[in-house]
Amino acid sequence: DNVIVQNHKLELKGGDYLVRAYVSIENTGDSYNVKPLADNLDLASGGSGTAWAAKYKTALNTYATNNGGKLTSANLAAATRYAREQADASRVVPGTQAFNDLKNTIIGINNWDIKSSTIPDAPVTGGAALVQKSRLYHVEGQWDLSKYVKYFDLLVGGDARIYEVIPDGNNFVDFSRPIADRNKPVIVDGKVPDSTDFGKNILYKKFGGFVQATKTFFNDKLKLFGSLRADYNPEFSVKFTPRVAAVYTVAQKHNFRVTYQQGYRFPALFEALSYVNNGRVKRVGSLSYINDGLGYLDNSYTQASVVNFNATVKAAGNSDSAALANRNLLVVANLPKARPEQIKSF
Repeated sequence: DNVIVQNHKLELKGGDYLVRAYVSIENTGDSYNVKPLADNLDLASGGSGTAWAAKYKTALNTYATNNGGKLTSANLAAATRYAREQADASRVVPGTQAFNDLKNTIIGINNWDIKSSTIPDAPVTGGAALVQKSRLYHVEGQWDLSKYVKYFDLLVGGDARIYEVIPDGNNFVDFSRPIADRNKPVIVDGKVPDSTDFGKNILYKKFGGFVQATKTFFNDKLKLFGSLRADYNPEFSVKFTPRVAAVYTVAQKHNFRVTYQQGYRFPALFEALSYVNNGRVKRVGSLSYINDGLGYLDNSYTQASVVNFNATVKAAGNSDSAALANRNLLVVANLPKARPEQIKSF
């Protein structure tokens, strides 16, 4: 509900030039993420998997005690049905007022963690709100200079794009703030004057320009293209994109084409700057300064080795000595620093 998306465009077009500018404004309003909503509805009303299993086991044993003292093939189905009913008894049921009240509480909280011994500061019910407010500013233009050049056709152009994201403390944060404060509203003189203020807006920029020359020969049967584009993102070095092509027309609908080109793609906004709390899992962007203080580039291991390590340590009793003895099972992931994607085609 209350999602707002605005798109506004201005365009100026002439015989040999084009200038276009547009802005996109997004506000997710009262949106929420269904996955953490479902998880936290279950956890807040039914308890953790461990707690649910304990209730199920207790109920199963109680049924056995009250029905002959043991479980048999004759009473097993009824016993498991009874145990499931008892374990599920505290879970809220869709369509009830309790369910709606808990749902409304969860979707109003922009923190997807739920309070536990390992996350004591998380909300008791957990949250599922999806708060994203952003603006995209884009301007581009091109100018055909062919009439000013004698020997070939010449086209030049450029563009600029700026993303502005308002940090919400859960999906995007102000990285200039200390790590411990990034998910909290800004405090002024010991108070929180605005619970929606999580710091300075985040800017992600890209600028580019190109020049293209075209020349025809043999009564326009052969057309040669050559272009060079430069793109700059302040988080990376300038990237140059060359392209050359030749097209020979033998007859109508019969053409031979030879091309070579190189291209780059900078990380998208989410890939670069996200700081998403997915409920016990933090998904962070790839820019190098996000690693500062977190150390995930230097302290990451492959998932397969972590699974193997955890299983081995658990089998040995989950002790510190078991963890130390089996630490060689962990395989360093050697995560690379963010860099633009590159492609070459012939």
